[in-house]
Amino acid sequence: MKKLFFFFIILCLLLPLSVQASTISGKVQCQMARKNIEGALVILLMRGDESFSKTTVTDKYGSFILENIEDGIYNIEAVKDGYFKNVLFDLKVEKDRTYNVNIRLLKQKGKATNEYCFMLGGIEVTSVQRDIIPEEATTIRKIDSGEIEHMQATNLGDILSLVPGIEKSNNQGLSKSSQVGIRTIATSGGTVTGIESFGSSIIIDGNQMSNEANLTTKVYGSSGTQGIDLRNIPADNIKSVEVITGIPSVEYGNFSSGIIKVETKSGQIAPKLKAKINPDTKTASFSHGIAIKESVLDYHLNYAYSERNPRKEGDEYQRLHASGNISKYFFNEKLDTRIRGSYTKMIDDEKPTDVQKIKDYNRGYRAAGSVNLDYKRSENDKIIGFFGFNLNRKKAYKSKWVAEMLLIEGDTLPGYVGIMNEIGKEWNVKGKLQKKTTYQSSKRIHKVLLGFEGDYQNNTGDGLYIDPVYAYYGQYSSRRSYLFSTFPEITSLSLYSEDMIKGKFLGRKYNLMLGLRYDVFNPTGFNFGNVFEDKAFLKSDHGDFLCPRFNLQYFITDYLRFRCGAGKSAKAVSLGFIYKPPAYYKYLKDSVVVEEEQLRYNSDLQTYTTDKYEASIDLKILIC
Repeated sequence: MKKLFFFFIILCLLLPLSVQASTISGKVQCQMARKNIEGALVILLMRGDESFSKTTVTDKYGSFILENIEDGIYNIEAVKDGYFKNVLFDLKVEKDRTYNVNIRLLKQKGKATNEYCFMLGGIEVTSVQRDIIPEEATTIRKIDSGEIEHMQATNLGDILSLVPGIEKSNNQGLSKSSQVGIRTIATSGGTVTGIESFGSSIIIDGNQMSNEANLTTKVYGSSGTQGIDLRNIPADNIKSVEVITGIPSVEYGNFSSGIIKVETKSGQIAPKLKAKINPDTKTASFSHGIAIKESVLDYHLNYAYSERNPRKEGDEYQRLHASGNISKYFFNEKLDTRIRGSYTKMIDDEKPTDVQKIKDYNRGYRAAGSVNLDYKRSENDKIIGFFGFNLNRKKAYKSKWVAEMLLIEGDTLPGYVGIMNEIGKEWNVKGKLQKKTTYQSSKRIHKVLLGFEGDYQNNTGDGLYIDPVYAYYGQYSSRRSYLFSTFPEITSLSLYSEDMIKGKFLGRKYNLMLGLRYDVFNPTGFNFGNVFEDKAFLKSDHGDFLCPRFNLQYFITDYLRFRCGAGKSAKAVSLGFIYKPPAYYKYLKDSVVVEEEQLRYNSDLQTYTTDKYEASIDLKILIC
């Protein structure tokens, strides 16, 4: 109780530091050469308040940021020796919005003066806004940081409540495990079910989280047929969330239950301490980003505490999260390197205070890391390299009262406490190489994407342990302990190509996407001799698939647009289905109790595919 009271006092002191305000960020560049200007002074002045002034200086990359800006009307000035000053007048800033300002300065010739010049297009301002009519052919819903701050979200599951058509397994908060499914159905018990309960594809800063390596049928809030627990992804350091429910680019393999792209905050960030207090959940977070010589380092810390049942002692959930990014440019800013890492520790306890003497705890953690390399050969040619890993460290314990007679050393017990635990690691390692090229003619613009991906998933560790004497599932259960190392890994390879075309037909604009993706799961060798007979390019344990994608958007008028799309995706089979642990059965034979082992491996189980079609007419009605 003392700890809770102390935590409450700290949060109350920190609460005023969390102010819903806007952010102005952008770049200062040379008007003619389009080079970034380092050391330019950016001044923010408020109309009607001569005492108000905020200043900052651009970094090596010409970037600047002004945070905690209250609503009002402002002027922005950019000043640098050797350049004419440029001013943006009467920028209207509204609450909880992010403004991106690109300022261009004209280089001075001769003796410096105090004059500044006005340039058409010299300052560009964009803010987060939404139109009723989608601007893209793919159905996408984007949530920005302003909306996240407004709803006081604690994790990714809370944020997704803002998206129509999403079914979550639980309400907001941290009290219970939370999975998500797009266009799925939740049962009366609150769980997301169906073939798509593998869960939506969750991609955080390009690193895809997956549960396909999960061997456990059901031990602690996890299953080979359920998605990632969204409580492990804190909301405070999320910059934006993009939910793709339509036909996506071939860059994304599985879209059977939608794609959720998460972008976290990065770059130079003013120190920010924030706290949230709800009846059963309390969180505190700190973020900061600084420039270190030619690099930028940012880090984010988060702590969350949830007391699920106030009448029950020892029934709490705690989350400790730390993440960081470091970025740097090389080769005259042609190569952009970003290294990311994150660690999330879960402390989930439930003590035996009921008649069933149920005791649960989970002391595992999730760790992830990635390296991004973006090499810009020219304005229209880019090569992207990515390498990332996800580690799910399992450390779970479970016990309950089993109402069975148990004979031990001549003593008969009316019942006992069954014990089970799980210790191991799920590894997911992924690499990706892409080439993006833009071609332009008098009639069309082509954005061509070529890519290759490799994915490796495996389990290591002690695995599942079920006490043979005090059996958790009862003395006559068919379940036994097993080692994770008993089961092999699963790999997949993918090749894809895509062309995004923008042009005009009958005088009206259109966007067309044509793509093809080839996925192979657990490849074992080449199949050149029987390509046409087997309809397979590679030999594999779980199949290979060609997955075409198509999207079309036609602008009938400025306020009337037609969209349609079709595509196929292939989803890797979970190891929990391929290698189900053996089942054991006891029966009486010739007055002797015999135990028989039944193997339940399905090493040739084929990957399933999903076909999706959609069409819509988007109309914006103007009321005068």
